[in-house]
Amino acid sequence: MASTVQDMRKIRMSKFRNLCIVTFPVVAYIFFCLSGLYTVEVDMSKLKEQLLWCMMHPLSIYNAKSLPMVALGILIWIVAAFSYYNKISYNLIDEAQFGEGDEASKL
Repeated sequence: MASTVQDMRKIRMSKFRNLCIVTFPVVAYIFFCLSGLYTVEVDMSKLKEQLLWCMMHPLSIYNAKSLPMVALGILIWIVAAFSYYNKISYNLIDEAQFGEGDEASKL
């Protein structure tokens, strides 16, 4: 049974690592594009079109706020990844969760 638990943990960690690898550049790019909204006059009625323009023209939207916005996005990504890691690595077996299982009685 221990090998099955270890295998499941490896599978969960592999999925978590793949998810982190995929979402990191996406989050960084989205926050870089959000920094491009500082270069244009933001109109709430045209916000979707302006954000789409920023995503389609990444070289023309670079400004002084691009790096802090990307850093903010990475910080949010780190917090979300850490909380998701805690969620998937939490022990959800009732007996083992509070030390009432077979291993606790052997002590």
